[in-house]
Amino acid sequence: MFSTLHTGNEEDVRSNGEGSNQSNEAQVSSSSLDWDTRLQYFIGFFCLSIVASFCGSALLMAGKLTGFCVLTSVSSALSLIGTFFLSGPLNQVKKMADSKRWVSSLLYVGSIAATLVAGPLLVQF
Repeated sequence: MFSTLHTGNEEDVRSNGEGSNQSNEAQVSSSSLDWDTRLQYFIGFFCLSIVASFCGSALLMAGKLTGFCVLTSVSSALSLIGTFFLSGPLNQVKKMADSKRWVSSLLYVGSIAATLVAGPLLVQF
């Protein structure tokens, strides 16, 4: 289906702007899955994330704050897991821990955790 994008057997080479070429780590990973399969898994997790987000919004409109918080967190986690299939989990974690991205990555993952904790606590008040 997506074989015209990348077959998974070729090595992609990009120019880094200085005229030299470097291997694209996102395309060439040590994953045993080919590019078509990884892209299909990403799309699947992305669709599940959208469904969870819509269900969470419906729960918010129904006044069920705990369900909203849980489904919103699940939606964000599914999106993050989906990106693991594109570049591989190790490459994704390395990119998230990069010196320019670690603060925003920490805030993102912390927000997911805080939403999971805050939902049940807010219902008590």
